[in-house]
Amino acid sequence: VRSLLVRAANAPVDLLVRGETGTGKELVARELHRLSNRAGGPFVAVNTAALPESLLESELFGHVKGAFTGADRDREGVFRRAHHGTLFLDEIGDLPLTAQAKLLRTLQERQVIPVGTEQPMDVDVRVISATHQPLEEQITEGRFRRDLYYRQRGFEIVLPPLRTRKDDVLMLAHSFLEREAEQQSRPIPELARDAVAAMISHDWPGNVRELEQAIVAAIAICDQPILHAADLGLVVRQTADTDPFAAYLDKPFADAKAQLIEAFERAMLSAALHRANGN
Repeated sequence: VRSLLVRAANAPVDLLVRGETGTGKELVARELHRLSNRAGGPFVAVNTAALPESLLESELFGHVKGAFTGADRDREGVFRRAHHGTLFLDEIGDLPLTAQAKLLRTLQERQVIPVGTEQPMDVDVRVISATHQPLEEQITEGRFRRDLYYRQRGFEIVLPPLRTRKDDVLMLAHSFLEREAEQQSRPIPELARDAVAAMISHDWPGNVRELEQAIVAAIAICDQPILHAADLGLVVRQTADTDPFAAYLDKPFADAKAQLIEAFERAMLSAALHRANGN
């Protein structure tokens, strides 16, 4: 993903970031902005799914005073606020079809027409869209415009869910531990063995955001130097997959030790052969 970010940072196209909730789509968008030649301009983020449909057009494209009841002053809209910078449109898959048509025109023309006027205004903005929705299915069902889909995915970055990259769990956990301990002026706690096992076995349906919140809550409520699975709100699954010794605990010590060493050597040799392409 980081390699893609570097390559895409200054590509002269809009981007689409896809991934489940909590995988870090806005983090990716902010990093793209930081790496780009627009870094000196504004970064404006808006969650389109959180906006009422009645206010969506005004929020995106702005309005003029008197355009509708309650419009007591002009409003720029996020496209104009992001002029010479980057606009991050989160949850683009939840946009209603009427707003999709107007967004498509804006992306094509790089002009916005505020509500209450027919006067187009030029905008110089790079748009990064994000969604957790299966857009291809939405297109088939008539809930998302095919032309908008191809227009906004000039460059696509897909973020894998945390359950498919378990090697990242402990790295992320230690990063969050260090950050939160510093912010709360506390020593960095250690992770007990049961906490490590529970974190690796957990599927993390909320992805990185869920892991982060578990660490934040644990440090806030636990004053012990070691965090256990219960402190993280997790349950240890005692299976052969999470406990490497589970299959040997009922055997005589000498037999278990010999079998464990043999399994370890086999795994190391297999890994070495794989790295050397079988040579």
